[in-house]
Amino acid sequence: MTTLRPPILPIAGLVLVIAAFTSLLALLAPSRADLLVVCSNTASVCDALAEHYEQHTRTSVDVVRVPTSEALSHLAATHGDSEFDVWLGGPAEAHAEAECLGLLRPVEGIDVSGLPEHYYSASWFGFYGGILSICATPQASEQVTSWNSLVRSHLPLIVPLPLTSGTAATMLGVQTGRFGSVPESMPFLRALDAQVVTYSDSGTDPAHLVTIGRAQAGITFDTYCEEEQRLGAELVTVYPSDGTGFEVGAVSLPKRAEERRQAEDFLAWVVSDEGQALASSIAGQVPISRRLPDNLSQRLTALDIPVYGAEPEVESLKRSLEIGAWQAQVYAPRGCTPDEITNSPEPACGSVPARDVKLTRIVLGPSIARTGLLSLAAGGIAVLLGSFIALALRFAPRRSLIFIPLILLPGLVPPAVSAETLMLLGAPAYSI
Repeated sequence: MTTLRPPILPIAGLVLVIAAFTSLLALLAPSRADLLVVCSNTASVCDALAEHYEQHTRTSVDVVRVPTSEALSHLAATHGDSEFDVWLGGPAEAHAEAECLGLLRPVEGIDVSGLPEHYYSASWFGFYGGILSICATPQASEQVTSWNSLVRSHLPLIVPLPLTSGTAATMLGVQTGRFGSVPESMPFLRALDAQVVTYSDSGTDPAHLVTIGRAQAGITFDTYCEEEQRLGAELVTVYPSDGTGFEVGAVSLPKRAEERRQAEDFLAWVVSDEGQALASSIAGQVPISRRLPDNLSQRLTALDIPVYGAEPEVESLKRSLEIGAWQAQVYAPRGCTPDEITNSPEPACGSVPARDVKLTRIVLGPSIARTGLLSLAAGGIAVLLGSFIALALRFAPRRSLIFIPLILLPGLVPPAVSAETLMLLGAPAYSI
């Protein structure tokens, strides 16, 4: 009697194809949320604002954390058709640059009566602030009372990365103000670079990294250092006596093919006194509204040191030039001379895109390489699993049935879970 065996190999291959196709469809499926928010602020603040809005409007909101400069590069790469509805947080200079590039849409009807002049425009609106500071241990704070003393101290430092962080861009702007020009600030920034033990992707990270002992001092906005202090860390907030800058954290609406009315309502609520007060209560961020106590204008007035960068829109015109010079002469020298920077035209809207393309390529190359390696690894694993299943069914069909569900389990894990795991391991939330 002849026993007919089922075509094992085709069945195993079909199962793998179905699992892979299902995972791909889930990965490519659009967000079911009513609003998708890219967050360049402290994650806890973005989450609190989103949850409060959800509870009071029954509008679902998804939040993705992306550092400021990386978010700006991502918006530039989409050419005005972003997948995000709202850009929440990050220094206003980055939002002003995005506005200059035509990446934001104007919003009408927003109550700006409490906002100081220069802290909003037709497309972006400030809703929190912070003052650039040195966050140090008590012992280190005795040595670092100014930028110059910070370099002379030779202390190990945590500094945010200008290629991804808006905080770092503010720091570059302060040095340009101190020395009078971009070329003149480069020797100081090279000396500072020699002390850096870690460049953090986000400006919110240095205070916590100092808290856990990665370095003795870090550069960040004062609100993040004060937040660590509230959590019990023994840190000191130092305002450099030779001058500092400040952040006006902004919110804006990226251009996209499908513009949602809920995005305008969400922005209006964030900018309101109620929204600013909530952000302040979550992470101690300083409100912008003059109607709220301890606002940014009051804090700046109380400082007895030089303050640079009073107008975010003016600072935004220098931003790409400063980051490009830092990248060329400090982070990855490529033979760019001070004369080449000095002789370059004053940046304006027409000159910003070319520099942003350069930054975008920096992010794009590693992303392509990483994606290619992951694809090859996934393909190899799929081939090995398929071969193992086929051989097991061929030689031990009954026993192998026990292991098949375990083998297929990774393919049944929702992509969102895999993505969240990768982000916890340090992968960026979105790659261009």
